[in-house]
Amino acid sequence: MVNLGSQACMYMNKNIVEISMIKIRIFTFPLFIGVLFAASCLQKKTPVHILDPAAGSHIVFIGNTFAERLQYYNYFEPLLYSSFPGKNLVVRNLGWSADEINMQSRPMNFPSLDEYLTRQKAQIIFACYGLNEAFKGKDSLQSFREQLAKYLHHLREQKFDGVNNPQLILVSPIAHEKLGGFLPDPAAHNKDLALYVKAMQAVSDEMHIPFIDLFDATRQLEKSTDSITINGIHLNEKGYKAVSEMMAAALGFNVSAWKDDQYNRHLKKIIDQKNQQFFYLYRAVNSEYIVGRRKEPWVQPAGGPISYPGELAKLGDMVNRLDSVVWETAKEDVPENLAKANGIIKDTVQFTQLDKSTIKKPAADILSMPEGYQANLFASEADFDLTNPVKIVFDTKGRLWVADMASYPQYLPGAPPDDKILILEDTDGDGEADKQTVFADSLYMPNSFEFGNGGVYVSQPPNLWFMKDTDGDGKADWKEIVLHGFGTEDIHHTLNTFTWGPDGALYWHMGTFLHTQVETPYGPVRNDYGTTFRYEPHTQKLETHVSYGYANPWGHVFTRNGTEIISDVSTGMNYFAPPLTVAIDYPGKHTGMKDFLTTDVKPKTCGTEIISSRQFPGEVQGNVLFNTFIGFLGVKQHRVTENESGIIAQEIEPLLQAKDPNFRPVDLRFGPDGALYVADWYNPIISHGERALRDTLRDHTHGRIWRIIYKRKALLKPVDFSTMPVEQLLDQLKVYEDRHRYTTRTQLRQLPATQVLPALQKWIKTLDVNDKEYEQHKLEALWVYQQFNQPEKNLLDELLKSRDEHIRTAATRVMFYWKDALPDVEQQLIHMSGDSSAKVRLQAIISLSYFNTEAAVKALLATLAKPVDYYIDYALKESFRQLKPVWVEMFRKDKNFLSNDTAAADFILGAVTDTKVLEAPGFIREDPQWKKYNRVGLTDKEYDALKDVVAVTRFRNSITKPAEQQQQPERKSLVISGRTVIELSTVPAKMIFNKEEIIVKAGEAITLIFENPDGMPHNIVIGKPGSIEKVGKAADAMAAQKNGYEKNFVPSIPEVLFSTPLIQSGKSYRLDFNAPPKAGAYPFVCTFPGHWQTMKGIMRVE
Repeated sequence: MVNLGSQACMYMNKNIVEISMIKIRIFTFPLFIGVLFAASCLQKKTPVHILDPAAGSHIVFIGNTFAERLQYYNYFEPLLYSSFPGKNLVVRNLGWSADEINMQSRPMNFPSLDEYLTRQKAQIIFACYGLNEAFKGKDSLQSFREQLAKYLHHLREQKFDGVNNPQLILVSPIAHEKLGGFLPDPAAHNKDLALYVKAMQAVSDEMHIPFIDLFDATRQLEKSTDSITINGIHLNEKGYKAVSEMMAAALGFNVSAWKDDQYNRHLKKIIDQKNQQFFYLYRAVNSEYIVGRRKEPWVQPAGGPISYPGELAKLGDMVNRLDSVVWETAKEDVPENLAKANGIIKDTVQFTQLDKSTIKKPAADILSMPEGYQANLFASEADFDLTNPVKIVFDTKGRLWVADMASYPQYLPGAPPDDKILILEDTDGDGEADKQTVFADSLYMPNSFEFGNGGVYVSQPPNLWFMKDTDGDGKADWKEIVLHGFGTEDIHHTLNTFTWGPDGALYWHMGTFLHTQVETPYGPVRNDYGTTFRYEPHTQKLETHVSYGYANPWGHVFTRNGTEIISDVSTGMNYFAPPLTVAIDYPGKHTGMKDFLTTDVKPKTCGTEIISSRQFPGEVQGNVLFNTFIGFLGVKQHRVTENESGIIAQEIEPLLQAKDPNFRPVDLRFGPDGALYVADWYNPIISHGERALRDTLRDHTHGRIWRIIYKRKALLKPVDFSTMPVEQLLDQLKVYEDRHRYTTRTQLRQLPATQVLPALQKWIKTLDVNDKEYEQHKLEALWVYQQFNQPEKNLLDELLKSRDEHIRTAATRVMFYWKDALPDVEQQLIHMSGDSSAKVRLQAIISLSYFNTEAAVKALLATLAKPVDYYIDYALKESFRQLKPVWVEMFRKDKNFLSNDTAAADFILGAVTDTKVLEAPGFIREDPQWKKYNRVGLTDKEYDALKDVVAVTRFRNSITKPAEQQQQPERKSLVISGRTVIELSTVPAKMIFNKEEIIVKAGEAITLIFENPDGMPHNIVIGKPGSIEKVGKAADAMAAQKNGYEKNFVPSIPEVLFSTPLIQSGKSYRLDFNAPPKAGAYPFVCTFPGHWQTMKGIMRVE
């Protein structure tokens, strides 16, 4: 090991200004420190190892986010290539966020790391581990040391190139930098890191493996310069520049200091291009369709083109060709090399741009609405760069920002992605956009974005970016990856629906198939399949908010009192979300929960909004709107009413329906003028999985934003929040419209706490106690304190005693999030769990699930003495499943625990008894490892350990066997006298039936049993021979009919012979009919719009 701290000397600029994440830090060095470090720079250091790679060596980086980020701040590779310019080295980065030696979460069927090392013919491997493992503390140190040694032995024994064992170089984690503010104090983590680094040193010494100690070096560097990380654990650009020099010096490179000249800039740029293309190959989005259970061709129309193998092969060839350009540039910088590299990465186009001079603006008459409403086109492809708009947000100046994804569903190798975030302005107030600014371009799949902290948080899977305009020209000129490692197995499932909660946290959804692991300053965060994440920018704390078997959630909204609604587009389920936020540990998933809609037909929701606009009629205020882009094409409307601890909603007349079958509403939001704005993806193809990747019908050139007003009421007057003094801003929190207050909070977050909080304190004192909204305004103030991470106990205590149950519920939720800052929060939550309001009790139950204490268990049991409705029952059972280790120990210690309360004992034990109930819902069950996501029941072994516990013994005797030991009776085929019984089923998540052909005899009596285990509604329609296309297209056209759903999308045409209604997920249906008298091939299809091309088969009549 060698001390490399002196490599930092080149960073002793007298004034360094760095935008580190959101914070600008300025550090001025005293002269005497500069002298000390100037002297240190003169000291010659001995390399830890002289790296002398053979010509053509393949060098690979593996490990955690440190390794992965090397490709984004790429200074090490230029130093490597310029040190060995004639050796034609091949460098690949296989780093993956939050990887540990024994924890490497990957997509289903994704090749193992060994397989990838073999593909890359790895001969020199840089292994970067230890950061995440050290969060486990001293108790796991010995285990880490043993795992590390075992893993390094394994690597060294392989012959990834087919000939020789690889050379290994072990790289330590950096020190956890202390940045202050609300970030965690790194002292404890650094103490553990020091132990883990020492263990790494010991293993490397024993195995005679070169070891680069960056821990001690970066600790010294942190003392001598401005911040070198963005969050304490991830290096920024200056940090990577310094560390790359450290690594180069440690390995005895001829060139170990970065020189910012044309040669290095050009070399770095070409290396960056090579690494970007390799990332597209290695971390290709939509891996579910490449290697997963939906591997191409999956269910696309028979005979369709197979794209992935050829495109991935081309990507591999592009990377190899870029290697050659890197080698040429390392030897000599010539202008032709940049052009050559650009020619490699841009040699085709994904689609042909529209000639705007030849197209007309789409007319609003394609939309129908109830009497009194009116639509107009706000913006379209005719005038702007709208191609596939996916997310809309209004900024504090009243401008509409749009995320646009022309590259969807996949990067076409040779056609660089150029997705954009656009700013559309209506400068003359006529309700139509007339100005466009491109805030950011050259993006790839920006599924969502939101404003915050003076910039914009942008989704670019697998990463969350922060972008900022620093010079006021409306264009992003500073970008930083905030979080790495979100799953990308299905690109339209990931990092979507960014939504600020009133608490100042940013929320987003992840759908099924996805595997996520993210490094944070608090430790790694992991989750698989359905997840809603919660992120606090001030603390940079990321946490799993919901872990549930969603299919594809694409709606999220908070009501005025903070009630949370989450919508799942694939299943049509819309959830009253609080019960889903009960604590749960990875990898568990919450059990299935009902939705809050009363209709049997579930809207395929892609965007959810609450009507809160005085521009709309009074009778619709508070209704919830659901964008529906499959089946019914329009905006569904439901009237929400409270029901005990939760809500229910009844469907009323839709707000909007389109006559154009290509209308695809994917987002909606009320604007500053009180109008409703709807983003129209506009595409004949709904998704990507059910059609060929490069289907010619995919539209990459059309997109619209529609504006809906109520003609009989005046428009609201937009305001410019960005110019308001803080006192006036705070008054905006009194305004009726939800989105007005939402934008007010957005603007407040741009201001420093030192400016906002003193003004807030004064503002509270000016509130009128006689105002009927007095306590609601105080709740808004409480949320402002929360979003600045400044607990205000007096205000909290006051609102916990409010007469309004909604205020008490919201205050209880705030108190939970302040549990680490306020005293006795658990006791206060216990008190709230006895509240007279079911809503308050529900929130207290949810909050108590996070306390692994006997007191929490006893409080939860005590709530059984009060009325228990569906949502309280669900939350209690999920809480007891989470706290099982606590109450099992309570039974073990006290043999008479609950012996006198049979009802409570039966409830708590019953929560972990039925293994079918404990199974994870949704598409998860197709995963070979699906059982690890189930909630854990009591096993025979656990029952036996508690056999002398009175309540447990009594309960066990009341059931035949533990649920996991019960024998399920073997299902027998149905027999009906005089009828031929045929069983037909959907295949979950596959968009196919389980049979392609069924055979019947002409004229015989048939009973068709149709089961639908899929997450979406399906039907069966049997048609005349050769009618499949006519029936399918007629069904698609029904999407524009108001009663298409009511007719089950079964066309009234003579070609249809027999049909079932739409059968919801988990349901079955019996269809009786007589087989046609004439022999032939009679097609059967699902006629839910868009399904017939893949969900089809033949009933062969003989």
